Amino acid sequence: MKKKLLFALTCLLLPASYAEAAETEPLTFSIAVAGNYYFESSHTTESGTHFEGLSGFFQAVSFSVTPKVEYTIPCLTADNALMKDNHLTVNANLEITPVSLTPNLSLSFTPLALLELKAGSKAGSGWLGMSEYSFEKQEYEDLAAFNHWYLYNYASATLMFDFGTIWEGDWHHIITTASYEIAYQKLTGTDRIWRWLASSYPMADGWVYTQHYYLGYMMPVRVSMIGVDCALMGNYKSSDFGVIDKSYEGDFMTITISPMVQIELGSSGKDKLILYGYIVGRRSFAEKWENFDKEPLYTKNGREFYFDNIGAVWKHIF
Repeated sequence: MKKKLLFALTCLLLPASYAEAAETEPLTFSIAVAGNYYFESSHTTESGTHFEGLSGFFQAVSFSVTPKVEYTIPCLTADNALMKDNHLTVNANLEITPVSLTPNLSLSFTPLALLELKAGSKAGSGWLGMSEYSFEKQEYEDLAAFNHWYLYNYASATLMFDFGTIWEGDWHHIITTASYEIAYQKLTGTDRIWRWLASSYPMADGWVYTQHYYLGYMMPVRVSMIGVDCALMGNYKSSDFGVIDKSYEGDFMTITISPMVQIELGSSGKDKLILYGYIVGRRSFAEKWENFDKEPLYTKNGREFYFDNIGAVWKHIF
């Protein structure tokens, strides 16, 4: 397992205003099953921005199941196009992987058809993939499950627009969204840098951000949407990484580009399949990269794009 599991679910499933537009029941239950297949891509010592090809066709696989319950309440509605569907939604889900459990509780509010505000919190722990770094041993040391917790508290705002609202027609739904999320992340019981779910990069306590930009085309056919998502994420402060903040560039911005296809399964609208791929822009280093344990000791000298994984999410609404 190379990166944080199930990142695709938060990146590729659109806000409820679009993704679940057909739902009218106030209480809904759903389940999402996701799998990722990771390719191997070696680091190079090339500086600046560059692309690194595949060095192997298999690195790892990951799998997760996420049951979810949502309760939606009409709120501050008005008799106009911008406010007639205003609602408040309480969302609770539990991400289950073979090595971890991560419950997530959030509250979202749509004060306008073009805007969604959201706040939430999640806490995860697991049997593998949770570790802190020892500079003395120059390696990650595993932490005991449920004695330590990954905490992530967040708030976000999402702007969204469907060109079909001003250009009528079944084939005119060009969807755009832009979101900004601010969060505080922490691994309890340690003041060192750490890893969560075997991420391939060091992480640190502190304030972090994620920006998402999505462009999609929605169609009234079985292949109901195609699009691409771009995510920009990182720590606000380089000093969160302590003694390696300068050499490692702790406030480096990771970039992911994710083309995706959404397929409707059946005619009920209750089953969707999302297929996607990930191109990632990570740090490249001046030193020859050996393994994950040595990475905190290296000096960042550029940005390296590579093809990370392909994946699929099946979602069923009960």
